Amino acid sequence: MVVNATVMPERASPHRSAARRRLLGGLAAGAALLAGGPARAQAWPTKPVRLVVPFAAGGGYDILARAVGARMQTALGQPIVIENRGGAAGALGAAVVARAAPDGYTVLLGSAGSQVVVPLTTPGLNYDPERDFVPIGHVATQDFLLVVPAASPYRTLREILEAARGKPESISYMSTGVRGAIHLFSAYLHKVAGGVSLTHVPYPGEGPAVADMLQGRVDMANITVTLAMPFIRDGRIRPIAAIGTQRSELLPDVPTVAEAGYPGPAMVSWVGLFGPAGTPPEAVAMLNRTLNAALADPDIARRVRDSGGRSMPGSPEQFRDYIAQERARWSTMVREVGSLK
Repeated sequence: MVVNATVMPERASPHRSAARRRLLGGLAAGAALLAGGPARAQAWPTKPVRLVVPFAAGGGYDILARAVGARMQTALGQPIVIENRGGAAGALGAAVVARAAPDGYTVLLGSAGSQVVVPLTTPGLNYDPERDFVPIGHVATQDFLLVVPAASPYRTLREILEAARGKPESISYMSTGVRGAIHLFSAYLHKVAGGVSLTHVPYPGEGPAVADMLQGRVDMANITVTLAMPFIRDGRIRPIAAIGTQRSELLPDVPTVAEAGYPGPAMVSWVGLFGPAGTPPEAVAMLNRTLNAALADPDIARRVRDSGGRSMPGSPEQFRDYIAQERARWSTMVREVGSLK
């Protein structure tokens, strides 16, 4: 039974009125918070996202970042602005992102060099890859090649290393930074070859190194298949060896370093997205989703494949596990090489 009743208003005491106002104010604030929470999450991003590429423009990783970024910004509804911060094997750009506000609007295209190798080889580095970053997603692995100018007298890796053995420091090679992945790989190769001594010339990225090699300022380079293929096709550079664990699908006739007679040294290179530690989980999740969607795009998948790479979609947790495995592998090389000159 429903009873209709009229209740006469009770005169409220000052204390009771104040308590009632506090209660109503709290309920209003809670309602606003509940209403505003999803709106804020859905509103991200509300401005452009800065993607720091820690290498000079024009290299293989820079090309990949621009292709993937163009697809991601369509889904995000905001521009992705590429910022090249080359130097120190990726460490300069990584340090910029480590110090950035953890709001999701600054992201790093981190590599094996910046996130694993340089922290292992550089005491007192101004960032810690595990403490200062949150993994967002694995982008791709990339095949690397050891190449020489077409005019070079050397046609095999053994010829180069034997020439260097006969005349130490007479042959120069490039890296993308002191104590980085290419520097460490090369030092390990030279040790395995019996203590061969070559001259190390560091660069802020692949593009400037290739330009110098074509001008005769450096004798050989370790570069991505992405960057190498146009120069190989037009006959300006010659591939000597694939420096990964397998031959490149694009260059099946080019032997690996192991097949050339030097088992052990191998450089498996990769890149992925990282945010500063403390980046909001909703931003990490959104970036991961849009990255995976970009990698699933047929055009992007084809471009990655045609550049000698392999797309690596997955979750942030899967990427974190992969990095841990890589850290263990590179740590072994660091111990065996010792100090890098």
